[in-house]
Parts: sequence; C-alpha cells; structure tokens
Amino acid sequence: MLRVYLDQNKWIEIDRVLTARTASEVVTMIYGAVERGYASFPLSAGHVFETWKAASGERRHALAPAMAAISMNHTIAAPAKLLPAELDHALQRRFGRPLSPLPIVPFGWGLAHGLGQPLPQISEETRAMLREDFPTMSEQELTALIEMVLLAGPPEDLPVEGTAQPPLQFAEEFAADENAQAELYAQHGADRIFDAEPFPPAT
Repeated sequence: MLRVYLDQNKWIEIDRVLTARTASEVVTMIYGAVERGYASFPLSAGHVFETWKAASGERRHALAPAMAAISMNHTIAAPAKLLPAELDHALQRRFGRPLSPLPIVPFGWGLAHGLGQPLPQISEETRAMLREDFPTMSEQELTALIEMVLLAGPPEDLPVEGTAQPPLQFAEEFAADENAQAELYAQHGADRIFDAEPFPPAT
C-alpha cells in the first residue's frame, strides 16, 4: 500500500473542493485509491495542531470530516514513540547490536497512536447517547465518529471555557521543526530507513 502524507494546506484544498461540490479528478482519484486499498493518507500530530489552530468552529467541523473520511483514521506514530526503535535499528546496522531491536511501527490507527498517548475515554452514558442518535452504527463506526469529533474539537469558536486553542507559536515551531527534520533526512539519504545503505563497518 502506498502511504501519502499530505500537508495541511492540501487537506484544506480538498475540503474546499468538497464544500463547493465542484468536480475534481484528483479528489476522485484519492477517494478511489482509499476505497480500493491502494493508498493510505495518514494523519499526524502535526495535523491535529494545525487543525486546532483554526479558531473557527465552522472551519474545523468542515475540515475534520474530510480528513477522517480520506485518512480512515490511519495515523503516523508520534516521533517520541518511533525514536527508540529507529535508534535500535541504526545501532544494529552500525555495531551489530542490539540483536533484537525494537520493532518500528510507524503506522497505526487513531489519534492515540498519532499523539503517542492515550486519549480521554468518554463515559458509557455518552456512548449510550451516541448509540441512540446513530442506532445503525457499529462499535467500530462509533469509535471512528468519536475520533473525528476529537479532531474537529468543540463546535464553538476557540477558545471556549475549558478548551483553549493551542499556542500558535508552539504549533508554528512544531511545523518548522518537522520541515527541517524532513530536509535533513533527505540530505543524508535517510528518508526511507529500510532502503538506506548500511553504515560502513566500525573502525
């Protein structure tokens, strides 16, 4: 399966096409590739930050359903969760140790995988209310709906009582760090870890 990472501005462009109900060969191809299992368009922690940067509840609640439908809630693991396994594999290639490196699991499902930490659990009372509102939904579909709502955030404009907008400086620095890291990987030929040439033997 081909994994395709879309920058936030591309998700916004897709949402605009869907909102305007205009014909788009690209968007049609994306949906077709997802439905046939040819491609996956995973989300990351960066997408969550970028989405929540939008103070407008209307904007977030228009964008999140499109992101959830196309990504199917596939996510890229948080960097802190990937780093230990990547170090293990790099050390094994360089020194032959550890003999059993931690497995690299970059892709998974749900925001907990993407953020690298458990999400707050909703109460059974809330789930029961959702089941009443969506009686034909399976448990899996209900969980996917909850994931989408978490991505969209509250319907009110941010900040609202008890729910703050993420600090914009932090979100901007996060995006800048991601871009800088990606550029470094590309410069050193390490953007595809499994295709990278092994390190030269230690001297």
